[in-house]
Amino acid sequence: MKFGMVALTPDEQQTFMRAYPEAFAPESGAWGRGGCTRVRLDSVDEDALGESMTLAWQQTVKEGAAKRPAATRTVRRSRTR
Repeated sequence: MKFGMVALTPDEQQTFMRAYPEAFAPESGAWGRGGCTRVRLDSVDEDALGESMTLAWQQTVKEGAAKRPAATRTVRRSRTR
């Protein structure tokens, strides 16, 4: 049995656990309560895994953008000579 982990919001975690109880479960302790979700790879279908990974990626990008200083969020244009 092999496992993976996706970092979902707690609400997303609950949705996946209800829809796919054999495949998704919270990680232990505070990490699990925060949305870290264990995925049982031999029990999850490709679509559910893909959706959970996409949501986790979107959340990570969103959090990363919020943490960056405003100056680094701007698009930098290359100089042409």
